Amino acid sequence: MTIDPRYKYYAISAVSLAIISFSIYFLLGGTKEYEVQESGAVSYDIVGTPFKGRYVADSARMVFEDIRSKIINEDWKGDLVELTYPPEDGDEINQFFGVLLTGRVTQIEGNYQLKKLRAPGSLTVNLSMHWLVRPSREKIQTMIFDYAQQRGIAMEDFFMQRYLPDNSVTIEAFVK
Repeated sequence: MTIDPRYKYYAISAVSLAIISFSIYFLLGGTKEYEVQESGAVSYDIVGTPFKGRYVADSARMVFEDIRSKIINEDWKGDLVELTYPPEDGDEINQFFGVLLTGRVTQIEGNYQLKKLRAPGSLTVNLSMHWLVRPSREKIQTMIFDYAQQRGIAMEDFFMQRYLPDNSVTIEAFVK
């Protein structure tokens, strides 16, 4: 019994494609592990702007890009953050886009707000892999809430996603 050469070609192609796909996944950091970490008291000053409403076209993205431009133009020094609150209406989003300040801001111009975030502790997950292979925000939020529930930790109902200069992301939830 002989095997048709076409099937050999298909088998070699499939194995090669699988090896290439896993190699790319590995190089992008898809196999990096992540875990929930507990930290002590936090005190953050965040300058930014809230966004409430339906995610229509690029309305939220425009707010995000406006805040991002403040960092790029060095108007504000710090990391880009996105606070996500539970929606008040089922299909609306409730977020605050801002800059987690590393220095002092003496004056806040325009329609920006200063949000002081204080908590006795927080739970964080650091994600250093490429965004193409990074787990979803919802998966990480569920992971954090499950961790807190197992240990009897009462949590606030919002999350902070922090975009770091090295393209990694930290998702943080705060203890009540």
